Amino acid sequence: MESPPQRKEIYTYKAPWTVFSLAWSHRLESSSQFRLAIGSYVEQYNNTVQIVKTRSILEHPSHAYPTTQLYAACEIEHPYPCTKVLWSPEGMKNAAGSGTEGGGASNLGG
Repeated sequence: MESPPQRKEIYTYKAPWTVFSLAWSHRLESSSQFRLAIGSYVEQYNNTVQIVKTRSILEHPSHAYPTTQLYAACEIEHPYPCTKVLWSPEGMKNAAGSGTEGGGASNLGG
């Protein structure tokens, strides 16, 4: 039996602020295959880090493939723009971001 042909997919996600940093998650579980952490750049003390995931929506039963949609699964406030967003190594399930001043880090459960 032949498998269905692979499709090329392009996703679009519009963040509500300027994106300053991002990191892909490299987890192997099928439920966590597409996760992206993005950090904002706002010139005030109210920056944000979001975890963006995908979800499949079957628009109509006659469609062969479901539509994939990006959404913000969770977010945290962060005082400074994150200069770098990182995911913890396999098994820890977290992302962390560090600000440009103070060197503090925030953890996101994931």
